Amino acid sequence: RFIRREKHPLRRVFALVLSLLICAGGCSVQSGPKPNESIKNEAGEPAAVSTETQINDPEKTYYTGKEVESPIPEEGERVTVAGATVSEENIAVLFSVDAVDPESEYGERKYSSSLWVYDKAGTVITRTEMLLPANGAPLRGFALVTNPEGGFTGLFATESKRYQLCKFDEKGQTIGDLKYLSRIDPVYSPGGMEYDSNGNIDITAYGLFYTFSPEGESLLKVEDECIGGDIYSIGGKIYVSGYYTSGLKMGQGALFEMDSSSGSLGDAIEGGGLLELDIFSADGELYGSDMDSFFRVDTDTLTKEPVLYWNRTDLVVGYTEREMYSVGDNSFLCVQSAYNTFVLTLTLLNQAPPDYMEGKTILTLAGISIGDNPALQKAVNDFNRENPEYRIEIVDYMMRYGPESTEGREEYLEACDAMMQRIRMEILSGNGPDMLLNSGGEESDLLLYASSGLLTDLVPLMNADSDFHEDDYVSSILTASKKDGKLYQFPLAFYFSGLFAPADRIPDVAGWTPDTFVQFAEGLPEGTSVFSPNFSNSTLLKEMLSYSEASFIDSNTGIVQFDSPEFIELLEIVKAYSAPDEDPNTVSTAAFVFNPMDAFISGEYCFYLMPGISQPWYFAACDNICGSGGGVYTGYPSITGSGPLGNLSYSIGIVDKESGSDGCWAFLKSLLTEENQRNLTATIEGDSFRENPILSSLLDEYIETSTKGIQPGQMIDMFDREAKPVTAEQAKEYRELIDGITMISEDDREITSIILEEAAAYLA
Repeated sequence: RFIRREKHPLRRVFALVLSLLICAGGCSVQSGPKPNESIKNEAGEPAAVSTETQINDPEKTYYTGKEVESPIPEEGERVTVAGATVSEENIAVLFSVDAVDPESEYGERKYSSSLWVYDKAGTVITRTEMLLPANGAPLRGFALVTNPEGGFTGLFATESKRYQLCKFDEKGQTIGDLKYLSRIDPVYSPGGMEYDSNGNIDITAYGLFYTFSPEGESLLKVEDECIGGDIYSIGGKIYVSGYYTSGLKMGQGALFEMDSSSGSLGDAIEGGGLLELDIFSADGELYGSDMDSFFRVDTDTLTKEPVLYWNRTDLVVGYTEREMYSVGDNSFLCVQSAYNTFVLTLTLLNQAPPDYMEGKTILTLAGISIGDNPALQKAVNDFNRENPEYRIEIVDYMMRYGPESTEGREEYLEACDAMMQRIRMEILSGNGPDMLLNSGGEESDLLLYASSGLLTDLVPLMNADSDFHEDDYVSSILTASKKDGKLYQFPLAFYFSGLFAPADRIPDVAGWTPDTFVQFAEGLPEGTSVFSPNFSNSTLLKEMLSYSEASFIDSNTGIVQFDSPEFIELLEIVKAYSAPDEDPNTVSTAAFVFNPMDAFISGEYCFYLMPGISQPWYFAACDNICGSGGGVYTGYPSITGSGPLGNLSYSIGIVDKESGSDGCWAFLKSLLTEENQRNLTATIEGDSFRENPILSSLLDEYIETSTKGIQPGQMIDMFDREAKPVTAEQAKEYRELIDGITMISEDDREITSIILEEAAAYLA
């Protein structure tokens, strides 16, 4: 009999009490109006938020953005910001442009740079191409800082890596001649530059620190492997980035004060994960950003003090690196560079006027680890622009309220559980979010909220909307997502998973009951095993539970019934056909050489674990590896005998509240448009797709696209072989397999972990 054992009861009680205290204190996702409430005055009319309140409380301060002109790269070029700074009058930005040198044997890059000066309204005043006066050769820009004597100072290098200082006036015009800097190591490029309190110029590179006089005379060179390469001016002192080791923790982020007089590093400011974020210094302060906010770092307590929240702007910050520069009391220049694509954008953020939120209903979309999704952020911005009566705001609970960093998967999942508990308690208190988003991982499960009665059944909203047509969406996935005819989470994108084997090895079946699976396994040829010899007990049991949990758990009554003959049948399959889990404390000295792919192809074992299939190319790769006869795709042994399972990559639910459902439903529908479906299922680069969309017509288009050729990012298949286009037959089978899905994967992680722990003794 399986007994629920509480390992840390006091920790759970403390977490629950803490959540209740937080809610009793009136803390909600936002400190302004409660979700679903417009800002009202005593007469019941929309009221303005005071400017004073907005300035003092970043949770109530909104910003409007104006894109600022910047260099437009030509084909093959990449534009980055080498440095930016703000003076009393203007904004100066040093742009670096690079591209692969066609004459280079090893694909080396050629660089050029230009200094652009803007006024405080973001209008370009001057553009200065940085060229070597002697021959007009382009200079590469590395850093730009404000000169204490006025104007700006830039750090540049020639193609032969001779480093130069150049000074500019407020308008960006050069002052005097370039000043050559000696002793800079040509191997490690400079990471940053600052003026110190003595008016000298400090420059860092990996493992190196230099000090030069304002005229370029070399005063100091320090070599220390602890120096990470970045430099910060904080409170009149110069710090360098680096790493320290403490106990078993190696390579932890830190800052070291630089003592220029002795050339030595001071004690480390040990910041762990916080100092490994996008941090930089400006105006004598240390700043940083994550997916939730732009913040000031208190270097004494190493805590974040939010300056502004991204969801109070209209910026798309997912998949970008960001730096912010204060332009005035209520304005910032935000420099963003997209990961992988390196697309550069400059935006001038200005504090919104006091009446900006008049008449708007704030609706919060919450989740765990959802803040870095640019497609979702763009969808929210588009909806807000087109529906001025609503303001959708994304709140990533892990970013907003979770720990700065976690060590390993177990600690991360514990933090996720704490955030799910916080969301639940805030909903129960009436101050919680209006919508919840699942991102397909282990972080959260909307069905857990549905079983608690916290989510709205979407079917009545669907039936009452004459513009909504259920036939427009993949019927099998939508139907499988319903529970007793009710739909609590609307799927936005999906994949499927299961097992596959060559068609000549197994019968053409969709799934297996315990009896049919054992009968098949016992009939395999001698010397052929069912699964790979490294397929462990816990892996097989966990996969099988995803198919059968509903058979043992009644979510309506809360009764869990695993002490049954049916469950013992599943355990017997695990014991007979998978390998015991390895003891993590035991180190084996025996040589073990095993190539799972070669063994599968040769027939040493029958089934290959099918990873999540989210694209037709993945399906085709599995089919091709099975030989000329192709493959058969099945589910794991289960009580229901189900075929491959559907898994929701993204799904959204609406919290059951008295008001706000109209706005929430309108936003949910906006995520189902063709444009948003394309964006949500696209690759990071946006040049191909990576998920199956729920929009049926788009899924058909994706399947058709996969038969016409290999798309960007699909050159190598999942088995490290040359990818091939999907055949017409494979495309047909892919859609038929999707149309045959009858179950969505269910995995209550807490119950699963208990079952795995308790089952270990039985299996041993």
